[in-house]
Amino acid sequence: QSKSQLESLLRTRWENMRQAVFAGNIETALSHFVQSARGRFGLIFTDPSRRISARLTEINRIELFTATGKAAQAGAIRAESGGEYAYPLNFVKDERGVWKILGF
Repeated sequence: QSKSQLESLLRTRWENMRQAVFAGNIETALSHFVQSARGRFGLIFTDPSRRISARLTEINRIELFTATGKAAQAGAIRAESGGEYAYPLNFVKDERGVWKILGF
């Protein structure tokens, strides 16, 4: 799998998760995460003080930085005063070989 193919796949995974959060479908959003991260992100997605939809809206795009066999590190790019900043976004392959979000 080429870097551009993997980046496209991970962008799709990220965008599907975001759209599920925006729609209020937390279970679908959590399905895009590895099992071990679902509890943590379930709490984040359901805590109104986190303003998760607003925060996810602020992210303009993601960029793949590095990838190995079972892990990929990307950046969630956000425009802020003074320029663009990348925040860590990590993906891993689950036990079935499917790329999932580990965290951000």
